[in-house]
Parts: sequence; C-alpha cells; structure tokens
Amino acid sequence: MQEHPFNRSIIGRVTGILIALLTAAVLWGLLQLYTPLNVRVAAADSLLYTGLLAAGGYYGWYFLQQVRVWQARAGAFVVMQLACIGITGAALLLTGWEDAHTYLTALPLRVVPGILCWGLLFQWYDSLSVADETGDFSEMECPEQREYIDRISVKEGARIHLIRTDELIAIQAGGDYVTLITATGQHVKEQTMKHFERHLPASVFVRIHRSSIVNVNHILRVEQFGKDAYQVRLKNGITLRASATGYRLLRERLGL
Repeated sequence: MQEHPFNRSIIGRVTGILIALLTAAVLWGLLQLYTPLNVRVAAADSLLYTGLLAAGGYYGWYFLQQVRVWQARAGAFVVMQLACIGITGAALLLTGWEDAHTYLTALPLRVVPGILCWGLLFQWYDSLSVADETGDFSEMECPEQREYIDRISVKEGARIHLIRTDELIAIQAGGDYVTLITATGQHVKEQTMKHFERHLPASVFVRIHRSSIVNVNHILRVEQFGKDAYQVRLKNGITLRASATGYRLLRERLGL
C-alpha cells in the first residue's frame, strides 16, 4: 500500500494540520455570522466537526487505495459525512450547548464545507495514486547498465545486519527510508528505491509499483482486482499492489 501523502514529510504533516485549522476557522466564522451561537459554543462546534472531517479525510486515503468502484466510494463518502454530522450533533445536544433547532438550521454551513473539502482532498488523493502507479520505471528496463550488489548492510542500534540479496523477499518505500522484508524479519534502511532498482539483479527483482520492489522467486500469484490494478501475493502472505506498468514489467521478466 502506498504511504499516506501527509506522512511522507514533516511539511506534509504541518500542511495537513494548517488546512484543518483553517477549515475550522472558516466554519467558526460562518457560525458566528449566521447563528445565535456564542463564541465558545461556535468554536467547540467548528473544532469538533472539523476534527471528525479531518479524521475521515485522513483515513479516506487508505479506503481509496483499496476501493476502485465509484459507487462504493460515493456511498462511503455519504456515510462518513452523515457520521460526522451525527456525532457532532449528538455531542452538542447531550452537553446542552446547542438545541436541535439551532443545530439543524446551521446544517448547510457544515455540509457544504465538508463536501468541498473532501471532494478536493479525494481528487488530490486520486491524482497522487495515478502518478504513483504510472511512474516511469525505465531504469528497470536497462539491466546492462547496472552494477549489482550481493549484500546490504543495515545498522540497527549497536548492531549491523548483513542481508544477502537472495534473502530479500521485497522492498517497500516509506518516505526517505525503505523497509527490507526478509524471511526472518523486516529492516529499515535510509536509502532510496532508485538505488535498489539500479543495483539489484534485474533477473530476480522487479519494481512492480512506485513503492514496491519484489523478488520474483517469492511470488505465489498475481491477481487483478480492478481496471489496470493488480495484487501480487507473496508466499509469506504479504500482498503488494502492482501498477499497470509494474505488471507489464513483471510479465516480461517472467516471460509471460
């Protein structure tokens, strides 16, 4: 699964927090203008609703990675929006901070920003997914230009692990780091995917996705689960996504 865009860097995290706070400030201003709520109640209302929106928007990334059918996405979108409205309303009504009439009157002030924010956010998520899945893997197609490595050193505390390349099952990207998956465990190394795609044996390792390189000897099967979307299931039970480009490269390496 692709790494969440807000987790890829500190700038991404700070940007996400700032967007959430700006949305809360806008909603607070609208509640002040169009409802009789006092400053404190309007602030609690806007912060609670925006917090739920932000949580739904954050975890929506993982949902969109797994679900490609637009009807299912639309249904989930509606359910999440109703959940945010219902939880906020229940909390404010139970505490007595708002009455039902005031809350229902201000409902459009919550729904419209929520739809706009999620709509823009999910479109951005989709554009990132497409960019990641259709990235250029041309370097994987030029094995004659590579200098291969036969082992990888990983420093963990006071220990240094030496991992032979034939022990590698897969590599997954995680920001500025990669996770090396072996039969005995996982090791994190500060290195780029580009380094490994250049220096691992091309006959054995295939970059099936922007964020995944797999050892073909450990593949159990490949499954299609949507248009131009594939899953590579490994013998150890791990499932990795493969882009259309990665699937094509995999077929070429396997001679299919």
